[in-house]
Amino acid sequence: MLNTLLRASLARRIAPRITVTVDPDRFQFEGPGVRDGSALEAATALRVGHDLKVGSIGDEALAPAAPGVLIRPFEEPPRLDAPWLHEEPLIHYCRYYLMLASARHARSFHFGVRPIVTIHKAHTLRSFFRGRETEILDRVFRAAGASVVTFA
Repeated sequence: MLNTLLRASLARRIAPRITVTVDPDRFQFEGPGVRDGSALEAATALRVGHDLKVGSIGDEALAPAAPGVLIRPFEEPPRLDAPWLHEEPLIHYCRYYLMLASARHARSFHFGVRPIVTIHKAHTLRSFFRGRETEILDRVFRAAGASVVTFA
C-alpha cells in the first residue's frame, strides 16, 4: 500500500501537465512538448481508411487530397438512446495531440507516467453533449492516456 502511494505521489510530480482548450471545431493543446509557449491548435478532424485505421489527424485530415473518409466528431450530436459513434475517433485524436504536447516528457511515458490534463471551455460542448460534456470528455481523455482530468 505504501509503495503504491509513493509511486502515485512520484507520478504526480513528474507527470507532464497538459492544458486543452476545447471547441467543436478545434482543440488547443499546451504542454512541455510545445515550443516557445505557443500551442498546438488543430481541427477536430480525422481521415479513416478502408482498413478503419486513422490515416491523418487534425488539419492534415482536412486536405482535399487526403485519402480515406473524413470524420468530424462534432458534426452530429449523439442521440439519447444510442452510443456516440465518434467517441473512438476523438480518443485517437486526443491521444495523438497529448503525445505531441508532452513530447519532452517522453521518459515519463517510458515509466508509465501519464499526463495530467486540465480542460478549459468544456461549456462550449454543452449543447452538443446535452449537459454531459464533463463526463464524456473525462472518459475520452482518460482513454487517450490522461491519468487525471480536471476542468477549469
